[in-house]
Amino acid sequence: MGEAGLVIKTDADMLTVSLKRSEACSKCKACIAGMNENEMVINAKNLCGATVGDTVEIELSSVNFIKAVLISYGIPCIFFVAGVFIGNYFISEIAGFLTGLFFVVCVYFFISKNKHRFEKDEYTPLAVKRTVLKQ
Repeated sequence: MGEAGLVIKTDADMLTVSLKRSEACSKCKACIAGMNENEMVINAKNLCGATVGDTVEIELSSVNFIKAVLISYGIPCIFFVAGVFIGNYFISEIAGFLTGLFFVVCVYFFISKNKHRFEKDEYTPLAVKRTVLKQ
């Protein structure tokens, strides 16, 4: 999985990179809040010695991308469904929905409190080489 972007800031071994949304990313809108619709800004580890103004290729391995998606969306979804079934089975439909929401809030709270476990280098995008941005 590789995307090209423009380095807009450097900080030690990390880069802040501005990326144009790809076709696959443009339909999602999950991270659109506060950003230009055609652009997103990410932090990446600088493996290629890039500086401000350089164009770099950003990569994140497919396996690590899938792990990150499962942590962010899969686990909360599973807990929501479990909460709905548990609340619905023991009380009522509305209680099932509320139990599902409660479980999701608890899972996101757990994930945020254990963020240090998920902020490993394996989930950090990598700037692997300098490249020429295609127009």
